[in-house]
Amino acid sequence: MVIRIFYATLCIFIFYSCGNNNSISCDKMIYKKNYKICYSYKNKGAKYVSYTLFGNLVNKNNLTQRVNFYTEKELNGKYQSKQVDYLNSGYDKGHLASDASFDYDQENLYSVYSMANIIPQDSYTNRYIWFKTEQLERELAVKMQEVDIFIGVLYRNNPKKIGNNVSIPYAYYKKLSTLGYEKCFYFKNKKSGNKNSNLENYEINCNSNSLELG
Repeated sequence: MVIRIFYATLCIFIFYSCGNNNSISCDKMIYKKNYKICYSYKNKGAKYVSYTLFGNLVNKNNLTQRVNFYTEKELNGKYQSKQVDYLNSGYDKGHLASDASFDYDQENLYSVYSMANIIPQDSYTNRYIWFKTEQLERELAVKMQEVDIFIGVLYRNNPKKIGNNVSIPYAYYKKLSTLGYEKCFYFKNKKSGNKNSNLENYEINCNSNSLELG
C-alpha cells in the first residue's frame, strides 16, 4: 500500500522550514531549556519537538549515568502520560529529543526524560533505526558547528492506545538542517530494521511536491 502525502500537508503539519510552525495546533507548548514540545491533550503526546544542537556541547561531557523518567508537571494530571502507561504495552518509551544529544550537563539530560518528550515507539525502530538518526544529528552538529532538528509525530483520527489513553503514533519524521544541508527521514511505527539497516532507506525528499511513502 502506498500512502501519498502532499507537500502542502507536510508544510502545515510537519516541517517548520516550509512555513511558520505556529500553524500547527498545539494544546500546550512546553519550553525546556534547550528544546520545545508541542503537546496534544487528545493524544497525551507530542505533535512535534524542535531544538538546535551545538557541536561544542554534544560531546562535552557525555554523562554516563541516566536519570529516571518523570511525569511532566506543566501538564494537568488528566493530560499527562506516565511510566505506568507503558507497562506490558509492547512499546519502548521512545525519546523524541535524544538523551545522548543532551548529556553534556545534568540539567539538560534531566529535561529530556520528561514523559512529554516520550512516545510509544516500536522497539526495533527505536533501537536500530531511530538511534542512527540521533547519531547523525550529533555528527552533523560537530561537523557544521550547529544543526536544527524538527521531529513531527503523526496520529490517526482514532489511534490505538496504551495505558490510560496514550495514543500510539503511526509514523514520525525527523528533519535535520544546517547551512547547505537538509535531510528528512520518515519512519512507520512498526517493526523495521536491525543493527545493519541503512538509514538512507528511510530518507525522503524534503522539498518534493508529493511524497510516496511505502
